[in-house]
Amino acid sequence: MLPSPQVCVSTLVTVSTMAVVDLYLLEQSMLGPRGGARPAVWPCVAVALGDLCFLLALRFVSAGVVSEARSPRRGFANALWFLFLSLLQLKLFFVCQNYRQERRPPDPLARKTLTLLLSVCLPSLFLILTGADYMTPLRRKQEVRSRLLWVVVDLLDVLDLQAGLWEAQGSVGVPLWVEGIVFFYCYVLLLLLPCVSLTELGATALPGLQAARKEAIYPWLSLVTINLFTLVPRGVGMLWYRDPRVSTVFLGKNLLALAVKHLPPPLLPGLSQTHNMLV
Repeated sequence: MLPSPQVCVSTLVTVSTMAVVDLYLLEQSMLGPRGGARPAVWPCVAVALGDLCFLLALRFVSAGVVSEARSPRRGFANALWFLFLSLLQLKLFFVCQNYRQERRPPDPLARKTLTLLLSVCLPSLFLILTGADYMTPLRRKQEVRSRLLWVVVDLLDVLDLQAGLWEAQGSVGVPLWVEGIVFFYCYVLLLLLPCVSLTELGATALPGLQAARKEAIYPWLSLVTINLFTLVPRGVGMLWYRDPRVSTVFLGKNLLALAVKHLPPPLLPGLSQTHNMLV
């Protein structure tokens, strides 16, 4: 069978994102103690082998998923997201380490461009993977779009927290172990929460599983892991370390989400109704 348009577009997005992050790694390899005017052979070979292994693993994993999963497209979406995020976060870890050890003056434009790339590509890939199954005439499109919007906002929230590790790094004296915990916490959220959302949206589309929507766990995971736990690093960074990288917009979003979830409906009728529609 020929690949569907969703598979082609999702593959294009993943390969393009990997290529741009690879350029960051190769550019950083030229700035080391033995760096030259052009990237060395071994970094180029290592980057190319990593991307080739990713594509081969995705090929075999997707073939097994299609033959075993009850919903092949949903299984392919989870497999693609899991493998893509695993390799991407591994590369971002080395990008952060290289920025920390960099001796030249920081380049804010390059770092913010990396953040912009991720904030566009990751939500786009998630929407492409969900659109393969769930934007059908059998489902109410407005309800699905509202739920997807909530997940996209959560993705941008986590990316904003993680982007503070490579934007203007080392200027506020945050300990290395704190940055490591924040990085891997964001990595786990980006890896697992979209897969949970994809699974729940796919389960409601399968026959006999219409009741799964009433027992959705993603809204509670989002409330606890994103809107509650991320208040700690943002609050400590802003109040204790005087960190200017803390986004007060997403800090306000976290507080608003907690208020909407816990205040009784008579106090916030409009916001409570909107929150119930989204989750």
